[in-house]
Amino acid sequence: MTIQRLQLETDISADLLAQIEDDLARTLFGWLLGFQHRVRSSPLFRRLLRLVVMPLCAAGFALSLLVIWLSWRASEPAMLAVGVVLALVFVALAIIVWNKEKYLDRFMPRLPGYWMWVARLRARRMLTVAKRAAPFTAEYDCRGDLACYFRVKDDGAKFIWSRKLAGYYLGGRGYTLFYKHAGAIYPNAIILHGQTGALHAYLDALGLHVLPAPEPQGQ
Repeated sequence: MTIQRLQLETDISADLLAQIEDDLARTLFGWLLGFQHRVRSSPLFRRLLRLVVMPLCAAGFALSLLVIWLSWRASEPAMLAVGVVLALVFVALAIIVWNKEKYLDRFMPRLPGYWMWVARLRARRMLTVAKRAAPFTAEYDCRGDLACYFRVKDDGAKFIWSRKLAGYYLGGRGYTLFYKHAGAIYPNAIILHGQTGALHAYLDALGLHVLPAPEPQGQ
């Protein structure tokens, strides 16, 4: 039985990582917006809002009333204030959930700024170790569905990790992301590389599924 094999070797510099980080953040941003849209448009999500959040609000409001009553009986003004605040919070949350089309749809357009911040933070964290080690040569030795990553510097090669190549992948400019399933929010691995053709052809031959690239965003 012939085992497929692929070897990749890419010189990684600080400038290249800066370019990768910017594109990676935009890719993650588009992926997060798509996830948000899928959740919001899901009938299950809308049912859960009514069936789960509303009872929790009712229970929270009842508990707040109990705190208010006990605090009043015990003459504890601080706890009384806490109870009042909690009651108002649960009432406000219930109103928002009950009128979700009115309030959530008004709030959702403000979320892209938050998701972009999350995406940039995630991209920075994913590349933190690589940026600290740059410059170096990234070597990947893929044998069958097993990939081994080595970081090569002047003092020699260092084994970094090994991963099983399975699930889904998403290509970017200078990197490829791997996801356990199509609905995953974040990738579980990243490969830094130059040309994508050889790697993606290898992944396709292994039976991995390619994910559609998220639509470009102007954030």
